[in-house]
Amino acid sequence: MEYKISKFFQKYFERYCDTYLQVNKKEVTQKAQIIFDQLMHKTPDMGEKGNMMASNIDLTAVFLAYYEASNHQIGGEAIEILLDWLAKDFQWVGFFTDMNKRKYVKPLYYKIYAGHAKKVEEHKAKGEWTGTWSFDINPDCREEGIYYHMKHCPLKAFVHMHGYDDLMPYICKFDFIFEKFLHARLIRTQTEATGGDCCDYWFVPDQSETAKKYKNFISK
Repeated sequence: MEYKISKFFQKYFERYCDTYLQVNKKEVTQKAQIIFDQLMHKTPDMGEKGNMMASNIDLTAVFLAYYEASNHQIGGEAIEILLDWLAKDFQWVGFFTDMNKRKYVKPLYYKIYAGHAKKVEEHKAKGEWTGTWSFDINPDCREEGIYYHMKHCPLKAFVHMHGYDDLMPYICKFDFIFEKFLHARLIRTQTEATGGDCCDYWFVPDQSETAKKYKNFISK
């Protein structure tokens, strides 16, 4: 099986080449495609399309592939630019997912992630999806915002296996794209990549007092 870089991801990386690099974007993409296929054959069991989180490792592999294909010119700093472009292109999503205004966002988010957490454990009990995250939904029973933990990060293990530990802090920034869509602040005190027991997520409305109170503790 040959793995292909999605056209969606490809257009953003080629846009970065056009904007910031003096390189032939098609040649870079061709090289990245070869590397991406090699990387994807070494990914853990994520359940592929059956796992809504599986695309995270695809994106990580795309980033590493372009990193190598560009002779490291598409590095960690590119992540912030690419995420900013993505947020601007899809800012319309925020109309429907604004945590300050849309009361249905929180229960819907919990319903989706609680269902996914159950699905993950069912698959793991059968020896499947062994490489994906485990979830702990709202372990501290917080009433404000959306809170959960993710454990056994496959991205950390995947990146480490290929010797890219220095890029992991940038890869962790993928999570902050949801701030834009939710009109929220992600309050984070730890990640597995920085030695924590888990990756914690606490999304609170960006107009809330909690967001203001914890603004200095947001790990970006």
